[in-house]
Amino acid sequence: MLGFANRTHQSFIRICCLLLFCLSHNAAATTHTDSWSTAIITGSLTKDEKLKYYLQPSLNFEDDQYKYRSSNLYLGLGVQSYPNLSLWLMNGWNNRLGASGKYRNTDTIRQQANWGLLASDLLSITSITRLEERKDYSEPEWSLRFRERMIFRFPLKNWERHSIVTFDEIYLNLNNPPWVNSNSVFSQNHIFLGIGTQLSPFVSFDFGYMNQYLMRLTGNQDNNIIYLAFNVALP
Repeated sequence: MLGFANRTHQSFIRICCLLLFCLSHNAAATTHTDSWSTAIITGSLTKDEKLKYYLQPSLNFEDDQYKYRSSNLYLGLGVQSYPNLSLWLMNGWNNRLGASGKYRNTDTIRQQANWGLLASDLLSITSITRLEERKDYSEPEWSLRFRERMIFRFPLKNWERHSIVTFDEIYLNLNNPPWVNSNSVFSQNHIFLGIGTQLSPFVSFDFGYMNQYLMRLTGNQDNNIIYLAFNVALP
C-alpha cells in the first residue's frame, strides 16, 4: 500500500507540473479569463436505485465585450449497472455567443459511462467517458466527438470533509464538419486543480482553477478559468 501511495503522489506531482506548464504564456494562442459554474444533479427513479435521472445546467462568462459566453442544459436517464459503474443516455442544448456577437445553438446527444476505478483513504479515481453527437441548428452536418476525463481526489486528513481535486479531460474530434472550426483529431484539453468540499451526505462542490486549451483553424486559445461545480447525488 505504501508503494502504491508513493506512485499516486508522484502522479499527482506530474499533474501539478503539467498544470504549471499550461499556466505559462503561449505566444501562439489568444488568452481569455473565464468563469464557469455548473451543477450535476442525479437521483433514483426506482426503489432499487438502479434507474436514475440526470440534470445538469451550466452558465459560463468570459472577459470580452459581451461577458456572456455560453449556457448549457443536459437531461438524461441512466442505469447503475454495478456499484462502481453507471451508464447514461442524455440530450443537451447549448447556447453560445461567438466573437462576432452572433448566437449559435447546438443540440447534443451524449452516451456516458461513469467508472469508479479506485476508492481508498488515500486516493479515489473516477473515469468519465463520453461520446457525443452534436448538431448545429444552422448547419446540415453532425459532429462526432469523444471525451475522457480522469478525476483524482486526495482526502485531507487534517481538514475534514475536504480534499485536493485534480482532473484532466481530453476532447477528440471523430470528424470535422466545417462549423466545428477544426481540422485535427485533437480538439481541446481541460486540466483542473482545486479543493473539493463535502457539504452533506448528498451535496458536494469543487472549486479551483482550470486551464482550457483549444485548437482552432481561426487561432488557438489558452484560457484561464475559475471553475465551480456542485454535485448533488439524491437517494
